[in-house]
Amino acid sequence: MRKQNKHIKTARGRFQAASGQGSLSNIPRPPAYIPTMNFLHKFRFNSSSNSGLFTITRGNLLNMVLLATSASTTARIFEAVRLKRVEMWTNPVSAGSDPLAIFLEWLGAYAPSTVISDLCMGLIPAHIRASPPKASIDMWWSMSGSNESEAL
Repeated sequence: MRKQNKHIKTARGRFQAASGQGSLSNIPRPPAYIPTMNFLHKFRFNSSSNSGLFTITRGNLLNMVLLATSASTTARIFEAVRLKRVEMWTNPVSAGSDPLAIFLEWLGAYAPSTVISDLCMGLIPAHIRASPPKASIDMWWSMSGSNESEAL
């Protein structure tokens, strides 16, 4: 037995729902408009010093992309920011040099004491790629004005 079509072709070549099959859910609609801007960007930094501790705060991340409103003032484009991942590399060491070590420590609220490290061995640079700990507040959105001085 042949399966019946749910649509009937009209004389002008258009398709129309068969009797009893028509409903508003069959009408194609454009996708929903979401007024919230979502921006994904990878920032890259280079440090010329071989030693030192650098602390990144929520305010640092919110101030990464600014808009000049006059010659001396700026405004933030984003209301909230979220850190997905941190990736760090060292330069390879030359022969006979001391090995280089890098480490990443999550300092945010409720973060378990998590330190991730790697050591440069010969010509292979040290490499770290880490996401915020799941139990910490670092994996959530940081709103403008809230905990901006808190280190990640």
